[in-house]
Amino acid sequence: MTGVDRGSKDLAAADHLARELVAEFALPEEVCVCTHFVRTETPHVALSFAAPAGYPGELPADDSPGAELAAAEHRSRTGGRAVIFPGSAGLTGAVPVARVLETAVERIAVLGGPEPAPEAVLHTRDHVRPEWREGVLTLTVTPAGEGLAPFEVPNPTPCCVDH
Repeated sequence: MTGVDRGSKDLAAADHLARELVAEFALPEEVCVCTHFVRTETPHVALSFAAPAGYPGELPADDSPGAELAAAEHRSRTGGRAVIFPGSAGLTGAVPVARVLETAVERIAVLGGPEPAPEAVLHTRDHVRPEWREGVLTLTVTPAGEGLAPFEVPNPTPCCVDH
């Protein structure tokens, strides 16, 4: 488990950095990369990297306080939002909930609703970002049309954009 803190200003920048580092280090599909909020004088987002047991390669890392915080949260599974995780590459378009649960996602939580049926359809919008909650990688979803959609939208409108 390692961490990297390059001062990403928001989640989108951190997601982009995560993909760049996965490509640069040629990391395997089984790697899990999470974002973590670093609350300092200049709030920003750091990354954590976890590889499967026995992975012989090198993971990106630095020894900054933000990187250490990110790695510690990921290690303890008390915080972090997974950007890349085992099985995430196959979560595009519309997929059944059962398929999502075949990845590293362990639980799907429906806002204001019961646990979804395995055959329920998740409209991924090609943007699936589960979070560590109480040690479980959990994807929060919301009802969307005749199915479900991840609560986090791919391109959120910044607050106060129109004034």
